[in-house]
Amino acid sequence: MAAFDKARLKKLLNRLEAAASGLAGRADPAEIAQEMLDFLAMMAGLKPVFAMGRGVDGPGWQEAIRALASDEKLTATEGPLWDATPWQSSIGDIRLPEWYADGCRTEMAGLTAIAICRTKSIAAHIETVNKAGGRLSMAEEARLLGYPTCCVRAHYERALRYHRATLSMLRRLGNDDPARMQALLAGGAHRTPVTDDEIADLDAAFSIDPAPFGSWNRCALCASAESTPSSALSARYRKLALAVAPRLANNLEI
Repeated sequence: MAAFDKARLKKLLNRLEAAASGLAGRADPAEIAQEMLDFLAMMAGLKPVFAMGRGVDGPGWQEAIRALASDEKLTATEGPLWDATPWQSSIGDIRLPEWYADGCRTEMAGLTAIAICRTKSIAAHIETVNKAGGRLSMAEEARLLGYPTCCVRAHYERALRYHRATLSMLRRLGNDDPARMQALLAGGAHRTPVTDDEIADLDAAFSIDPAPFGSWNRCALCASAESTPSSALSARYRKLALAVAPRLANNLEI
């Protein structure tokens, strides 16, 4: 992590905390603290992009972040949610059909996020991703968000387990008729796992291990070993939190 202006970051934190005062009772204090730390990490050069839209939300929060970004001469770009799901991959003996991938992409089409960054080169990269409809590689997503590549890959592996379970349930409910399955997916039909494979896939899909002081979920290796990309990065986030405001670190201690 490059040297950072501690006094400047403390002033930014004060503004973030003032904005967060309107979130009392509406969001988890640890989640708010993590989002504030992510913003400071972007300002300190620890992560290239601060992404907003899938985390904390509430009265005035996003507006306050936008105002802060404007005052700091940052680039704030609204665009589609990023997605590195390997739709063409086979999962075991199942390959996700194109109609299923299209249906999932349609569900995401109306959702947006805001990407905030400090440099023109990163802003240009964000524009390229947005023009591609939010599609990017796992390596790109890891680099832009400053996450361990192994943990980003594990995130999408869990996503594929979710999609396999969903497709299995649709096949069962739709009697393996593609037209009926598409209608069920588009209509948001209630789906309950029944088979052992469906239950196992959903258990795996929702089995997450949040990184200490980080907004990513750890892969199995990073969660089970001491010296890993995730632990090294978490240590840098913790160092930043302690340097800027121990009270921020206290909300993130596990």
